[in-house]
Amino acid sequence: MHHIALRPGRVALVKPVRPLYAHYFHQEVVPRFQPISVDQFVGGPIGISATAARFSHVLDNEAVNWCIEWNPGLFVISVTQNSMHWAARRSPNPEFGGRSATNAERERYAKWEHSWEKQHPLVQPPQYGLIFDAWDEIVEQSFSDWRPASELENQTIRKVFDRLNELSDGLPKDTSRYGERIEDWRRSDFWSMRWEDFD
Repeated sequence: MHHIALRPGRVALVKPVRPLYAHYFHQEVVPRFQPISVDQFVGGPIGISATAARFSHVLDNEAVNWCIEWNPGLFVISVTQNSMHWAARRSPNPEFGGRSATNAERERYAKWEHSWEKQHPLVQPPQYGLIFDAWDEIVEQSFSDWRPASELENQTIRKVFDRLNELSDGLPKDTSRYGERIEDWRRSDFWSMRWEDFD
């Protein structure tokens, strides 16, 4: 399982996902995958790319997983050449996204946070790490821990992104027109997921 850094016209770079994060992904995200149709994807999640949401791409066998910091916490779109699935996990922080939390929720989170920091000093929780272990280094162009993708890895990555690029053809070429589409995307269920509706 590897983070992906795309390089236009060049072989993609990859970096191993921390074992702790890979375990979380396979145990807590993969079992929750549900199919998502092309129409559903184009009608909502694709518009997230036009926002300031932070994200990463993670290669796992034949799938590229788009891991997004999005309500209710972590939102994942898993894409292969022939299928798409989605899953969401709520953030451990009940105030994620500006949500108003109860005192009991805040107290539970404080205990959880203390326990995590005690068990995993200097390691960010998985929902954060799955995204920002790659995001920060890509933004900073700091690739000392990365390597060129193998031929097979690069083929998989390119095939999936070719498919995503085809699906993106319907987006306005002029980004100033995204506002017209935002209202349509906001009507999608994927833009209104609530923290309390997920585990």
